[in-house]
Formats: sequence, C-alpha cells, structure tokens
Amino acid sequence: MGSGLSQDALARQIPCHRTTVAKVEAGSMKPTARFARRADIVLRAGGKILSDWQQYEERRTRLDTAPAPRSAPEPAPSGPRSMRVVRERTLLARRETSYDLTVMREIENRGEEAINAFPIRVHVDAFPNDAARSREHHRRHPIVWEDLDFHAWHASSLEDLELWLQSGERGERGTELMHRADQLITDTVVEGWILFRSVDHREPLPLHPGDRAVIGHTYTVPDPLWGPWYQRHLKYDTGRLEVELRFPRRLNTRVWVQQLTAGRADLHPAERVTPHFESAPQQDWAVWSWSATDLSAHDRYRFEWRFADAS
Repeated sequence: MGSGLSQDALARQIPCHRTTVAKVEAGSMKPTARFARRADIVLRAGGKILSDWQQYEERRTRLDTAPAPRSAPEPAPSGPRSMRVVRERTLLARRETSYDLTVMREIENRGEEAINAFPIRVHVDAFPNDAARSREHHRRHPIVWEDLDFHAWHASSLEDLELWLQSGERGERGTELMHRADQLITDTVVEGWILFRSVDHREPLPLHPGDRAVIGHTYTVPDPLWGPWYQRHLKYDTGRLEVELRFPRRLNTRVWVQQLTAGRADLHPAERVTPHFESAPQQDWAVWSWSATDLSAHDRYRFEWRFADAS
C-alpha cells in the first residue's frame, strides 16, 4: 500500500490476519468497511482509502445486475459418531491489540453419508469468573461476526496448510472455503458452518464416507472482547490435540491447562505449562506447546494465563 509498513505490521495495527493484508494488496480480496477505515487511520491517508472504498462499493452496486447465486446447500448432519478428528492443531498468538487464532484439523467421515460442512464456534468472555460484569461489558462490546476477519481453507495436509498460512502466499497449498454464521449469534458467541465449497468457483468438496480431509480457519479477536483464557470443547472423538500459545516474551506470561469433566474443574488440577523461547526479526516469543491423545467427544481443556504486571 506504499506506506513502508510491512504486511505483518499493518495487520497488527488494523488488526487482522496477515493473509488478509496480502490478499487486499494483491487485489484478490475486497476489503471490508472496517478494514478500509482502520487502514486509512493507520496509514494516515486522510480519508482517501475510505473514500476509494466507498466509491468502489457504489460503482459495484450500480453495475452488479447479475442474478444472485443460489444459496449453499444445508449442512449435512455430522454427529459425534459420523465424524472423527484425526488431528487438531490450534495456534493462538497475542498481538499488540488483539489475539490471532488458527485452527487446523484433519477429519475423517466415519458415517454412511457425505458431509458438506463443519460446525464452528467462537466464544469470548472478558470476565469469565464474574457473570454480571461480563454481561454488562459485552452488551457494550458484543462479538460481531464481520469484525472477526474469519477465513477458512481446505488443503492436502496440515503441514501444507500451516506453511501456506504462515507465508501468506496464494498457491496450490490451499483452497479458500465458504463459511457462514447462522446457528447462534449472541453478545459472546457466534456459531455457524465452514461449507465444503470453494469461494472462487463454488465447487463442492464433499467429504465422502471413509475419506479424510484437511480444513482450517483463522480469525482475529480484539482486546475488549477477549479474556485471559482459551478453551477447547471437543465435539468429536479426537486422535491428537495440539495447542500452541504465543505471547511476546516481554509480558512475562504464566500459563496453566486444566481438563474439565462434566463441568467440574476440581476433578483435574491445573497443570503449569513450561514455555520455550523463539526470536523473530520483530518479536521475541514465549511459546507454550501442549498436546494430548485419544480424546473423547465433549472433553474440555481450558488454558488460562496471567501477565506479570496483572493485578
């Protein structure tokens, strides 16, 4: 965008995922109003970016006379017995004013019918231990689907998908998938579907009985919505679960993980997770890696953290 800022730096300040900045700059993705507004502020464009976006929207609205595309098919049911997650890998990274999340799964259809969607759920709670305060806070700061910068992909392997997402480059490693939020939307929860259908060509990519597929999604949650915790509530039997939490090393973060069974956290004491450290050109990271195997549907694992300067 001619600002001198790197894609990573611009993504951190908007905030959004780096792949979004790459796609907007390449012209392969139309920015949202929020993206245009924040980019205009961050790049000190004096309203030009937002004005250009508004003119584009007006022109597109006038010229778009093509018939509306047919709606995607209703997602096929996928109960705990019809689906198995072979491996799930979650990456959570703390940014300056937000959290970036990436969830990747290798899934297997164990049922007798093709599956054409996977359920998604984004749950936020800034004050999980104070229901009244949380309710009041999220009435002022509700979760908004359009602001999550949600994207989903289909790939040939988890390793290919992770490399593709890290590089931010378009190529053969991944196919962008359609998605929608329509099951549940409240102040703190969004539920919907990743549809097994490509964005570019609306090509169906059903998961047939006995087959496996790799899918992943990314989203960004701004600070006012997030709390010092992340929870995995498993919907399907899972062969291996991997969670990686990244915090800037300067925050001096402590992390715990706890298994929750039937809503009773006291059955499994919290376990301190030991970090390792990584350096990058612009950031020193403290990285917590945790994994478990042979997990059952409805198992829950909760990660909590505290910064050294927190009261």
